[in-house]
Amino acid sequence: MALLSSLFLILSPFYEVLLKEVKLFLFAGGSVFFLFFLSVGYFHYCLRSIQRALSQVINAPFKCFCGIA
Repeated sequence: MALLSSLFLILSPFYEVLLKEVKLFLFAGGSVFFLFFLSVGYFHYCLRSIQRALSQVINAPFKCFCGIA
């Protein structure tokens, strides 16, 4: 038991540094995933806007000539 407690006292500074590094890594990884999903969402929004604009352009002659509202 004394060996275990002395080992813990020796390794505790390294443990604190390792814990800080792990927290930093998780924060950075979370930020990267957040930015990735944000960019994917924005890309999807842009594609939907383009799709809506194209469908209005393509459907405009049919609405005009065929009377489809």
